[in-house]
Amino acid sequence: MSQQPISLISFEMAVTESIDEVFSTLGENVKQAMYSYLENNYGMREDQIPSMIDDFSTAVESLFGDAAKLVELKIIEKVQGKVKGFAYKSKSKEIFFAEYLSALKRHLKLN
Repeated sequence: MSQQPISLISFEMAVTESIDEVFSTLGENVKQAMYSYLENNYGMREDQIPSMIDDFSTAVESLFGDAAKLVELKIIEKVQGKVKGFAYKSKSKEIFFAEYLSALKRHLKLN
């Protein structure tokens, strides 16, 4: 992805691609099972994830338990690699996935 000013569409693409890349590290069968789980249990298709971040985060937590934070951090790393020029500083010592993406959208003035 180029380092041009980002639109809502490219923001959504960066998030979707990042999630897909992280899920892919778990294997193709696991990735497809995760997307099926999201759709069957949360009514969330892959292309809807960027607009349903809170639900996605809840689903990841239900799937991975305590390891969900690691999955979310990997996704954040991938998004950060696609969207340059944004530095996120959490108010607490913990980084929250939905908070990070909301801050990125505000930074990009997409809200």
